[in-house]
Amino acid sequence: MTLKLNNKIVNKYSKSAEYLSNTVFGDAKVALTAGSGISQSFLPEDILFSIPYDEIPNFPTTTVEGHAGNLLLININGTKVMVFSGRFHLYEGIEVSESVSQVIVAYLLGIRNHIFTNAAGSLNETYLPGDLMLINDTLNFTYRNLSSVFDGMEFRKNTSKHTRNLEIYKNLNAVLTTIGINLKFGVYAGVIGPYYETRSEIRMLRRLGADAVGMSTVLELATAELLEMNTISCSLITNTAKEIPQKVSHQEVMDLALNSHLDIREFIFAATNLLIR
Repeated sequence: MTLKLNNKIVNKYSKSAEYLSNTVFGDAKVALTAGSGISQSFLPEDILFSIPYDEIPNFPTTTVEGHAGNLLLININGTKVMVFSGRFHLYEGIEVSESVSQVIVAYLLGIRNHIFTNAAGSLNETYLPGDLMLINDTLNFTYRNLSSVFDGMEFRKNTSKHTRNLEIYKNLNAVLTTIGINLKFGVYAGVIGPYYETRSEIRMLRRLGADAVGMSTVLELATAELLEMNTISCSLITNTAKEIPQKVSHQEVMDLALNSHLDIREFIFAATNLLIR
C-alpha cells in the first residue's frame, strides 16, 4: 500500500507539478536524477527543452559545482524523459523533504518510473573508475529518515524494491553486455558529506558490506520505493576510496564523468527502454 505524503509537502510541490504539467514536461513518462557531471552525457539533439530550477514555483535550487540546476526534457527513442540536471544534498543545509523534492514532483506529475544516477567512490577494490555499478541495496549513513515526508510512517520490514528488481537488472546487464559495457552490482552507502571519508570510515564501510560510497541517493530512492514507483539506480565509479592518504577533488569526479559519457548515455537509454516496456 502506498504511503500518504505529508499534506504540507503535497501543497508545496503541487504548485511545482502544476506549473510543469502545463508545459512540455507534462508528457514525460520517466524521470531521471542526474548525479555529478552525468547530464554531460546527453547530446544537443537529445534535448527538447530546458528551464532553470529557479523558474519552477516552490522548487529548490542547487548550490554545488557540477549540479547545473536545470530541468531538461530529453527524447529517448520517442519517450520523453524529465531530467533533473543537478540534485539537492543534505550537506547544503536543506530539509529532508527538499532533498527528495525531485521524486515528489515527478510523482505528483504522474510519473511512475525514476532512474537515479550518482558519482561514487569505490570501496570494492575490484571496481575501478569508469565502472557502472547497479545499486542492489543501500546503507543509510545520513542519519535521517522520511518521517517528515510521509504521514503515518510505521515500523515495517525494509524490503527495498531494488532488491526485488533482479529481473530488470538482469535484462539491463544483458543489453549493455552486447555493446561491451559490463555492469557491476553492489551496495551503495549514503553519507552526508561534504568531505570524503577518513581511512577508518573506509575500513568500517567495507566491513559492513558497502561496495561504493557517496553523498546522495539513499533517501531519494527510498522515497520513490515508498511511493511504489519503478526504479533503477546506478553509480558511476569515479575514484577508489583508499586507506592511505590521498587527495580527491570534485573536478576529478567531473572529469571522469565526462570521459565516461558514452557508457552513461547507453545505460540511460537502455534503462528507459526497459522501464516503459
